[in-house]
Amino acid sequence: RAAALVADALAWLGWKSPMRSTSVAQLAAGVRGEAGAAERTLGVRMRPLAELLAADPAGVQDRWFAALYLLKPLVVAGLAGFWLLSGLIGFWRADAAATVLAEAGFDPASARLAVLAGAAADVALGAAACHRRTARPALYGMLAVTAAYLAGATLWRPDLWADPLGPLVKSLPAAILALVALALLPER
Repeated sequence: RAAALVADALAWLGWKSPMRSTSVAQLAAGVRGEAGAAERTLGVRMRPLAELLAADPAGVQDRWFAALYLLKPLVVAGLAGFWLLSGLIGFWRADAAATVLAEAGFDPASARLAVLAGAAADVALGAAACHRRTARPALYGMLAVTAAYLAGATLWRPDLWADPLGPLVKSLPAAILALVALALLPER
């Protein structure tokens, strides 16, 4: 029931889960049927579930779909949270981030403006990824902004590629995850 309530809330953002409260209510009401009556009415022999599954076993594509279907919300939510948090930290620590650019030769005002613009872009992309209708353009935006960040850092602060905490290196898996999310978005 808790998962159904979360799914109902996510429906307001355009994410249509099959596990919503209406589905749970239908399952709670129960499904009843009599195989003999169905066979007489439909003219088809009703087979047990085990026999149906044995006749059409799951292939690798079915297993991939099942696993990825469950990961899709986690992938999208993880990316949205990553970008939102990144932007909020950028706003909160704007002076410290501007210092990184000032060390590359930016004047303080330009460095601060660049940090605030980047933080605003991060927050906008994270928020847009939360809504189903704007998730696809947000994911493409994440790829573009990541490429811009990496290009700019390579140009002005190439030393960050060797930073022990790997701020630039960590951007690559985030971009790959955005590509995975793009692949998972289509419903059909």
